Amino acid sequence: MHQPHPTLHASAPAGHRARTHIILTLVIVLLCIGAGVANTMLGDRNDHRSYSPGSLDPHGGAALAQLLTHNGVNVVHAQGAADLAQANPESTVLVVQPADLSDSDVSALKRSGATIVLLGTSFIHYEDWGFGENVWTSQLRNQHADTAPIRATARARLCTPSDLVEHDSDGSTIGPVSQVMIGAESSSQCFEAQDGAAWVQSRSYPQVFYFGAADAITNQYLAEFNNAGVAVRALGQHPTLLWVENYTADFTSDSPVTAQLPTWLSLAFAALLASGVWLAIFQARRFGKLVAEPLPVVVPAEEADTGRAHLYRAHHDVHHAARVLRSAFINRHAQRLGLSPGADPETVARAFASASHTEMHTVMSVLYTQPVHTNSDLAHLVSAVSTLEKELTRGRSSTSRS
Repeated sequence: MHQPHPTLHASAPAGHRARTHIILTLVIVLLCIGAGVANTMLGDRNDHRSYSPGSLDPHGGAALAQLLTHNGVNVVHAQGAADLAQANPESTVLVVQPADLSDSDVSALKRSGATIVLLGTSFIHYEDWGFGENVWTSQLRNQHADTAPIRATARARLCTPSDLVEHDSDGSTIGPVSQVMIGAESSSQCFEAQDGAAWVQSRSYPQVFYFGAADAITNQYLAEFNNAGVAVRALGQHPTLLWVENYTADFTSDSPVTAQLPTWLSLAFAALLASGVWLAIFQARRFGKLVAEPLPVVVPAEEADTGRAHLYRAHHDVHHAARVLRSAFINRHAQRLGLSPGADPETVARAFASASHTEMHTVMSVLYTQPVHTNSDLAHLVSAVSTLEKELTRGRSSTSRS
C-alpha cells in the first residue's frame, strides 16, 4: 500500500502554526492599539486628579467649573504654555500647583495683567509673587477627627476685591480652611484663621492672590457654607478663567525627540513592543521545559585540568596554581610511597627524596619552600616537578629490575 511522503505531513502543521502565529500577533497589536485609542478618547472625561476641572471625584473641581460656565465664564483647562499664553487683563488664572510653573511662566503671568489666584496646595515661592521674604504657610489641623472643619468668616469692607464676599452684616464664611499664610507683606487679608489668613493679596503685585481654602472649591465642599459664592466671585471676575492644573512647563529646546511624537505613534510603538514580548514568550515554548542534568557529571580528567589551567591563567593566581600543582603531585605518589594523609612536610620530602635519589633540600624546595610570585616562577616550578617526576619513574624502574 502506498503511503504519503512524510514531508507532506510535516509541512502542513508547520504552515498552519505559522499562520496562527501571524493571526494572533495581529490580534494582539489591534487590541493594544484599540485599548490605547479608547484610553485617549475616554481618559479626559474624568481624570480623577484633585482640583481638576474635569474630575467628578470628591476632591475634583468639575462642579465649580460647570457653575462658572453657567455664569458665562469660559473655563479653559490650561495644561501647557500655549494655554497659559492666553492670559490677559480680561482673564483670571487659577494655579492649582504653583510649583509646577517655570521662572519664565511666572514672569509672563505677572506681566500679563491677569488676576492670578494661587491655590494653597503645595509649596509657593512667596518672594517671586511679591508676598515678602519672611512669610510662610501653616497647615491647620483639628485636634479631634470628629470635630467640624475649620472655617473662617470675612466682611466686605476688609477684603479686596470688595465684592469677594457678600455685603451684609454677617459677611461670608468658607471652609474647610486647611492652610493659611502668615507674615505676608499684603495689601489685604481676608478669612483669618488662627495666626494667618486664607485669602491674601500681594503688595508688590496687587493682581496676585493667595487662597488657602483649597478644599472649599472641590465637589465635596462647594455647597457648604458660602464656598460657592466666594469661589464664583473670586474666579468669575473676568470672561475667561484659565484653570492651570496638571501643567507641564514648556522646555521645547531641551525636550527629547520622543516628547514631540504624536500620541498615536507612541501607542503604536507600545503595541509593537507588547506584541514582540508576547511572541518571544510564545515561541520559547517550542524549546520545552528546562531539564536538570543529573549529577555528578563525568568529565575527562584532561578536560578538567585544562579548564582549571585556563581559569588560573585568566585570574593570574599563580599562588593557587602552585598549591594545586604540588598537592596533586604529592597525592598521586603518596599511596605508593606509603604516606598517610596527615604526613608532615619533612616526612613527605624524605620519602620523595629516597624514592627519586634526590637531595632532601632539593625535594623540600620543589614541594614546599620554593617561592612562586610570577608566571616565570610558576614555569620554573613546573619544570622542577617534571624533573622530580622523571626521577621517581627512573627510581621505580630500577627498583623493579632489582
